[in-house]
This record gives sequence, structure tokens and C-alpha cells, in this order.
Amino acid sequence: MKADNGKLEQERLWLIRFKKDPKEYDRVFLQYSPTISRYLMSRVGDDEVAAELTQETFVRAFNRFLTFEWRGISLLAFLFKIANNVLNNWRKEQYRISKAPLDFEAIPCNSSHSPSTNLSRKEDQLILDECFNTLTGPQRNCLELFIWYGLGTRDIAKVLKMKEPTVKSHLQRGRAKLHEGLKDKGLSLNSFDGIIDTGEGQSDRKKWDFDLQSGEAF
Repeated sequence: MKADNGKLEQERLWLIRFKKDPKEYDRVFLQYSPTISRYLMSRVGDDEVAAELTQETFVRAFNRFLTFEWRGISLLAFLFKIANNVLNNWRKEQYRISKAPLDFEAIPCNSSHSPSTNLSRKEDQLILDECFNTLTGPQRNCLELFIWYGLGTRDIAKVLKMKEPTVKSHLQRGRAKLHEGLKDKGLSLNSFDGIIDTGEGQSDRKKWDFDLQSGEAF
């Protein structure tokens, strides 16, 4: 927890520097744009669209940071919140163009770009994708932000505009549903408690037996 507080303090100081010298924004862009881009890619399944939405996210963030008042929320959570707004606007535009009623929450992540595509065992990966796509939209969103992007429940609540107890409920119910789905196929969540490529040339160990008491990702 001290490490998290230290990171937040560094971000608060960065915000002060940014308001004096906007060129400081390059640091945030270089650090977080790959993560935001992967997140948007998992939603739209198109490289060019994801790149455009990522660019719009950071343009909006730049303008917001100029008048941003520090409230203790991490920069990554703030960027995710903007990215979700950009994504929702894009979806509304696609709906307007198509003039067809689409249930966006029911659209599963493209399996070729879902977070589990980085797992080493391809057969198990496809099974996890299949089970992951049986979850509700809120359950998928909460688990993805918590497991793969490391946001705590408080930040997820701000990003998805939910109450924190609701986020915890989605995490618990989503994990339970995944457990049952995998159990029917002779697997368990522990099968995926291994090394997952983060997409940035690094690896991180993600555990599914998370404890929601602290509200923090591991």
C-alpha cells in the first residue's frame, strides 16, 4: 500500500510539473499509451480504429490535465475513464451509421485479441476465451481491468461509473462463473495462474484467488 501511495505522490508531482511545462505529457503518453491501445483493441478488434481511439483519448486527456484537480485517482484509471467515454461515443456513431439496434454490452471481445491470447497454451487459451465470453459485460470489464490491467476496485468503480461494492460483486460472480465453466471442461482457474505476457516485452504473475478485502489488484 505504501508503494501505491508513493506512486500516487509521484503522479501528483508530475501533474504540477505538467501544468508548468506541457512537454512533460510525453512521459505519460509513452508510459500508458500501449496499455490503453491494447484495451481499446480488445474492444473494437481493429488496429486502425484502436489507434484512432487511443489518439483521441490522449488528446482529450491532455486538455483535461490542463485544468485537472488532483483527487487521488491514479493517472491510469483517469485515462481508462476517458478511453471508455471515447469508446462509447465511437459505438454510438457506429450505431447511427448502421441504423441497426446493437446490444454493445453483449458483444464479446474478439478472441484473437482478448487478454488471454498471451497465454502460452493455445488449446487452454481458447477454452478460457470461450468461458470468458459467457460472462456479462460488466463482469468481463471488471475482471479485465482488475486482472490484466492491475486497477484496484476503487479505480475500476470510477472508470466504469459503478459503486465499489458493485465492482466487487461483478468480480466475485465473474470468477465463480469462470470456475464453473472451466470445471465442466476439466480445467480450473489454477490452470491459468501462471506467467502471462503483458504485451510490452515483460511478464507478470496473475493470481485468480484474489482477496477483495483490500480492494487492490496484486
